[in-house]
Amino acid sequence: MHDDGDLGVALRTLAMREFDALRAALGDARSPHRGVHEARKAIRRLRSILLLGRKAFRADGAAIDAGLKALATSLSALRDAHVAAETATRVRRRIEDETARTRWATLRRQLARRRDALLRSERDADPAFAARGAQVATLADAIAALPWNTLDADTVHRALERSVHRVQRAQAVVAARRSTLEQRHRWRRRLRRLRMQWNALRTLRKHTSAPVAASARASTGWLRDHMGDLAQLSQAADALGREQDLHLLQQALRRLPQTSATRAAVAELRVLRNEAAARRSAR
Repeated sequence: MHDDGDLGVALRTLAMREFDALRAALGDARSPHRGVHEARKAIRRLRSILLLGRKAFRADGAAIDAGLKALATSLSALRDAHVAAETATRVRRRIEDETARTRWATLRRQLARRRDALLRSERDADPAFAARGAQVATLADAIAALPWNTLDADTVHRALERSVHRVQRAQAVVAARRSTLEQRHRWRRRLRRLRMQWNALRTLRKHTSAPVAASARASTGWLRDHMGDLAQLSQAADALGREQDLHLLQQALRRLPQTSATRAAVAELRVLRNEAAARRSAR
């Protein structure tokens, strides 16, 4: 990282590292499904960093964010298909009845075949993800050209205040009434974004420049005072993520040919989701 004490320049360096991670993930030929998943995670981290400069970047930043969101959306179906197959594996491990375990193994193979077919279709339409790679290169150039050197501690702090407010507002909606899956998912997305911003600032605390490290330390201290421990934030986001994974698996099963096996699996998932909801309410 740079050693000039510039908080904005340090954040720019983090953002460009995420572009490197994004390129590597899209080019992962050995584990393409994992690559897609990692690519979307890199995009989320990029967007969380970009939003720390929202006030300074204005329309240019908003346009880049829209481009990153569109890129992530183009990978959503692939990611969802992979999550469904992997979640089916985890569900099978939790099942004790041998007949049910055999049924889940068969369904997992069907989901994996569907996932692999979807990837082949996407690769046919965009060989080696070349079009997406070109989009990444364009976005990288655009984000590098933003006025990062105008980003100061006050701008970052206001962005963090906004993130905290959005998390608290989404949490209040979930707590105030019988929440919907979409409302819980919105809370999760906002929790996840705040966690990524928090983690970015924790990385900057290791910056060799004392002024940048001091700014980052002040920001993470403020977040801890207002949101508690980062580990607790992560646990809440992860619990909501597991619920979303079960939902994606349930949707994927309903796209398979409907048999007694798929119907039994959907019923078992309903029980698991109800158990997860009960644990969430008890906390």
